Amino acid sequence: MKGQPNLIGTICLWNISDKGTKAEIGFELLPEFHGKGTMQEVIPIIINYGFETMGLNFIDGEVDPKNLRSIKLMEKYGFVFNMRLKDMVIYSLRNPNGKKF
Repeated sequence: MKGQPNLIGTICLWNISDKGTKAEIGFELLPEFHGKGTMQEVIPIIINYGFETMGLNFIDGEVDPKNLRSIKLMEKYGFVFNMRLKDMVIYSLRNPNGKKF
């Protein structure tokens, strides 16, 4: 958050595919900062960086199916359900070729 000098969470693109066409988004935020719009501010920046700068075709997000807040947040930015693993679900976002988030 602006004016906040301490680390309140993280967000990154990681687990980048060998061909550099796909990556996973990962984010976490300290509980006392939930619901303040922080991730809504930074997720679009990370998505745009992944698609425009890195040239990714897909960004995936792996999340616990009980973490409805994170699922709703990803859905807000166009991520759609892709598959269910044993204890996780994968949501994916395809590069819309020029759409800004």
